[in-house]
Amino acid sequence: MRTLSRKEIFPASSQQVFKTIDDLGVTGMHMTESSGMMMGSKLDLEFLTTNRTGIGSRYRWTGKMMASQWTSQLQ
Repeated sequence: MRTLSRKEIFPASSQQVFKTIDDLGVTGMHMTESSGMMMGSKLDLEFLTTNRTGIGSRYRWTGKMMASQWTSQLQ
């Protein structure tokens, strides 16, 4: 398996960077829109807890990809 890595330096504190990365409304948006990366499909994001980020937050992705139903529940 090939692996790609890349290093980026951002003019922000580690807390600010983590807060952005931890927000699926920001980092997962590419999966909620039909695109080539999603093979023309899109998924719906459902938050299962009132806290959308941080420890204990839970969410579920649902939708169809390549004509197959797909569901993933994560914490």
